[in-house]
Amino acid sequence: MTQPSDLKGQPLSLTETRNPRTTFIDRASTAEIVRLFLEADKSVASAVEAIAAELTRAVDLLFEAIKEGGRLIYLGAGTSGRLGILDASELPPTFGVAPELAVALIAGGRKAVTQAVEGAEDNQIAAEEDLSAASLKPPDILLGISASGLTPYVRSGLAFARESHCKTILLTCNPRGPFPPVDVLLNPIVGPEVITGSTRLKSGTACKMVLNLLSSSAMIRFGKVYQNLMVDLRATNAKLQDRAIRIVAEAGNVPRESAETLLKQANGETKVAIFLARRGGAVEKARETIASNHGILFRALREPVSPIPAAIPQASNPESETRLSKAIEASLTYLQSEAASSSLAKDAYWPKWNSPWWHITLLFEMGAVKQIPEKSIQLLLETVCKQYLDRFPFRIEDVPPGIDPVRDIFCHCALGTLYQIFFAWGLDVDRELPFARDWFLRYQLPDGGLNCDEAAYTRPEPKSSIVSTLPPMEAILNCTPRPFTSEELTFLDRGAEYLLNHRLFRSARNPDRIIDETWTKLCFPRFYNYDLLRGMTFLRSWANIRGASLPREAVGEAEEMLRFQIDPATGIPIIGDSWHPKACTTGADPKGDWKLKFPSSTFPLLELVRQPRQLAPWLKPSADLVLG
Repeated sequence: MTQPSDLKGQPLSLTETRNPRTTFIDRASTAEIVRLFLEADKSVASAVEAIAAELTRAVDLLFEAIKEGGRLIYLGAGTSGRLGILDASELPPTFGVAPELAVALIAGGRKAVTQAVEGAEDNQIAAEEDLSAASLKPPDILLGISASGLTPYVRSGLAFARESHCKTILLTCNPRGPFPPVDVLLNPIVGPEVITGSTRLKSGTACKMVLNLLSSSAMIRFGKVYQNLMVDLRATNAKLQDRAIRIVAEAGNVPRESAETLLKQANGETKVAIFLARRGGAVEKARETIASNHGILFRALREPVSPIPAAIPQASNPESETRLSKAIEASLTYLQSEAASSSLAKDAYWPKWNSPWWHITLLFEMGAVKQIPEKSIQLLLETVCKQYLDRFPFRIEDVPPGIDPVRDIFCHCALGTLYQIFFAWGLDVDRELPFARDWFLRYQLPDGGLNCDEAAYTRPEPKSSIVSTLPPMEAILNCTPRPFTSEELTFLDRGAEYLLNHRLFRSARNPDRIIDETWTKLCFPRFYNYDLLRGMTFLRSWANIRGASLPREAVGEAEEMLRFQIDPATGIPIIGDSWHPKACTTGADPKGDWKLKFPSSTFPLLELVRQPRQLAPWLKPSADLVLG
């Protein structure tokens, strides 16, 4: 059987070939017709899912173009052109962007929106004229939409855009080229249509899905969404006005009446109203803070990237909830005491375990960081700045008098944890600890990791430590309230590569060897410990930001190990291991040979959260992020 061809002898587009499953649809019953359509449409979502990597590249390309001041210009004929118009028209009311940001052009002009214009899609000159009239120029980006990929109007427009040095994307549903050269080709293969050649059906549905995803994803990256709420919508009618009030009420955690009042104060600006609900202050100050964070509300509110709740988690039963509340209250009371202030004045870190540092660290891990008294945070900051040497590695002769070269030198894991605590509490860490961020970036070793042992930096072959690497990576990833610099992105990329090279827990040189068996079990409290969930949470968050895919061969084993530690009934991870602070009163550290400076003991919160199946606030969100 010969392959079908067009009038020019070229193979037909797949969208023009006959669907063998529907050749008798003309004599089918109504129920059978409905079933045939529904069966055919099942393939659409999987076809779009199959091009996830290309979609990621297209979103990044679109984001960069708009960030540089460019526009998104849609170009299509017939149904494809109308889909572009539909998507472009939805962006201003949904995301509050200027109407000129998205321009949709259709072969045949405005008349073609509601009726067919004979020969319009074959007019190559018209595409150049339409784009010239739209003043196409870099950094604009052209999105050509053509189910067959062969439409002359679209192909001519893409060629003109490339000659104009603009970025280009082609969206088509035909696997049979040749296609014009473009920066990204989006090609969901949905197969022949139920009605031969009627590309408004499966092809149109696939194109609509892709357009939804492209424009919405780019707007999310621009901060037009907070949590999953549209926070830059234009409330141009009663329905949208009601939605704006509900958004402020939900995101700001305030009653509806308060949300309505705040919206009026903010002149209808949803983001500003949410900021006022969450942080208070003046309207102009709220606007300035949001603007200085490039419109990204969670950064303006100084919330972490990783899913660390801002409130105490719900315990599994009333008795457990009472014990947890009492333990947290006991730690907060201790931090207000003179004993805590005296301990902080002597030493920021020691003794293990019953010292302010450990109470503060555990309150942070339990999602109660906002309740930590300001006095404790400020005292900890002052002692850290006064006590610790802000360089590493060091020579003994560099150590000032009164500084202990063993205990008073920052390690990467301590500084990374401290940075996250200060940031989550609300400090401007880069201002208060100006050396810290540079510290992380400076001490990354050639393999992409870091090591708290200064000797690692003087060996012929420097060797990193996963435990020392992760806290600085988390600090940069989760605590950067602005777009990342190229240096920071390189730091994160190399750190992610380091973890992937180790498959999160194996030796890079001997992949059969597990570095530390305890890493394969979920561990709480974490302090400066490491487990697979912590490493995978970083990698997933990094991959989401970078639009990257994690290689199955690098993370598959870790994912399977984690799945066995999830309670299938509740979806909550089961605590697999806990770091018991044994021997804490004998002067010996359970993880090494350090000596305690002062007598110590445990405290109620530490003992409570160690108990099996005690819910930690980051466990389920982290598991959801990692295992989906």
